[in-house]
Amino acid sequence: MFTIDFHVHPITLTEVSEKDDKLLENVKRVFKLFPIVQPTRTLIASLDAADVDKTVLLPIDCETTHRCMLPSNTIIAKMVDQYPDRFIGFASVDPNKGDSALEELDHAVKDLKLKGLKLYPSLQNFYPNDQKFYPLYDRVEKLNIPILFHSGTSWGEGKDKFNNVTLLDDLASDYPKLKIVIAHFGWPLVWETIALAIKYDNVFIDLSGLPSGLGLPKEHFELIVDMISRQLLQRCLADKLVFGSDFPRTDVNRMASALRELSLPKDVENKILGDNAARILNLK
Repeated sequence: MFTIDFHVHPITLTEVSEKDDKLLENVKRVFKLFPIVQPTRTLIASLDAADVDKTVLLPIDCETTHRCMLPSNTIIAKMVDQYPDRFIGFASVDPNKGDSALEELDHAVKDLKLKGLKLYPSLQNFYPNDQKFYPLYDRVEKLNIPILFHSGTSWGEGKDKFNNVTLLDDLASDYPKLKIVIAHFGWPLVWETIALAIKYDNVFIDLSGLPSGLGLPKEHFELIVDMISRQLLQRCLADKLVFGSDFPRTDVNRMASALRELSLPKDVENKILGDNAARILNLK
């Protein structure tokens, strides 16, 4: 089994910031994170300590709203090429670019070999269920890749109304073959997120950091379990949850340790830590 971190932003890595001299400035301005830059080997050491085999690197294309990429798809692809055994790259395209977004996504998947799409509605300033963006979802479905949506509260620029998980109901219904991953458990709309995951075979939930005010990963997971109960998690969501750290906002090792400290049944833990993600990503 692979252990997979489904949610890493490589925006504080030296090798990434060296490829974009405006990146750190944009991270502060748009992402509202004041980064401590570190070499990639430091992240890999944290992955090793956490017994995490692979991690998904996420970019964000918010050119039309904020004039930047955090970082670009090309940079993500270069990082995957440099560390192919450890990193899986996702693409991001700005939905507001129209046909250009479709061309960029084709290039990212077919030429750069990226394995999924990351969308961040509040940073990209769009409603996910607006039908003018359906051509983008048509293309994603044709390419047979998953979409990871930032959902719920955001520390970054933009309005959280765009991140409301209930907007994904239309998408899940209209595109039953499209794998949709809801990030951050849709916080604070946890029950609405659960309802979508239970109702639709194609909807999944990532467990990356909740912007709930609780800073410790252990508190983060205990809060979720207290809200929804172990019984519901184990019986109804075991096949729907994927582990994510939200690095660099949260440490990978501390998040993985906190999840393991829940002492879930081993088969459930294995599904959350890697099996479900491998299935979403079509990994053998």
